[in-house]
Amino acid sequence: MVPLAVLIGSVRGFGSFVKKTLIAFFVIGSLPLSAFSQDEWRAPSPDLLDRARAILSSVPLIEGHNDLPSRLLDIEGRGGSVPDLNHVQPLLPADLPRLREGMVGAQFWSAYTHSDSIDTGASLRHALRGIDRIHRL
Repeated sequence: MVPLAVLIGSVRGFGSFVKKTLIAFFVIGSLPLSAFSQDEWRAPSPDLLDRARAILSSVPLIEGHNDLPSRLLDIEGRGGSVPDLNHVQPLLPADLPRLREGMVGAQFWSAYTHSDSIDTGASLRHALRGIDRIHRL
């Protein structure tokens, strides 16, 4: 039995046709998505904000993803000093004033590490540094 890929590859020019067809479908298929893009940020209605605040005042918001520990490790790794998180830090994904304003009641932190350096032990060292950074937060 001959694999389909071999049969398709044996037809001269067919692979090129398939590639061009897939690219055309992708481009044409993604055009309608651009119609839904938003050009500028629009503030939510005050009524919706009031309702959201009322809900958050009685039910804690638990944040499940935040890259702050990784970003702080990156800053430290480049020899920089960690910014004061008691003040708004627009270049970071979170800080205490914005977490309070968003009424975040709890935060899950993750110690992410790249898997491409497992063999050298660098992933383990990076993960342990991440866990340490999280504990220091």
